[in-house]
Amino acid sequence: MCSHNCTWGFVMLGRTIWISAVAALVLPLFSAPSFADEPFRLFGCSVEDSESDFISLYGVEQEDGTWTRLQFLIAKNGIISALVPGQPLAGSGPFYFSNSGGPEGYYAQVRFNWGGRNYALHMLEIPPGPGEEYNMRQRSAFVRITEPNGAVYDLPCGAEIDEYIGYMQRAMNCDMTNRYGAAGCDFDVWPERAVDDKLPEGFAP
Repeated sequence: MCSHNCTWGFVMLGRTIWISAVAALVLPLFSAPSFADEPFRLFGCSVEDSESDFISLYGVEQEDGTWTRLQFLIAKNGIISALVPGQPLAGSGPFYFSNSGGPEGYYAQVRFNWGGRNYALHMLEIPPGPGEEYNMRQRSAFVRITEPNGAVYDLPCGAEIDEYIGYMQRAMNCDMTNRYGAAGCDFDVWPERAVDDKLPEGFAP
């Protein structure tokens, strides 16, 4: 398995700095400016604390509480190197959500396919240890990408992770491929993982 420094097989969409790239490529995909049409970042992190490599997931919340126009993107050295759009109509497009709890912590996954590649965003919230305060819990996350030829590699997040998992659950389809079915998509009362239900390799022990 390669690290995130492996050659990326994505089509380069443009060269600019990160903020300009997001503004140029993401915002025009939304309709005329209004509060309801503002993109909201559901997930974001730098790749291994890099100052130029970022992973983000955006969506637009409508006034009725539904979400549309989800987009996942990866930026490397200020270049948007992967852009996965959701459907521009009502609905959640290609994104699927599931979650569960267990002794290792609360785990959530967002899964989607695009351009022949399989993506999985893995998120783990680790509870505080004995004697530690609640706010000392830690977050860990990474994106696993599977190429059409079967090659697999991970993009690990750095220490600063920005995530709104409850919104993700509302914005996405239920991932019925999880072993708990519809119960595995309930953000409020998530299922407890069975003993043999192991977390994906890639999380720090």
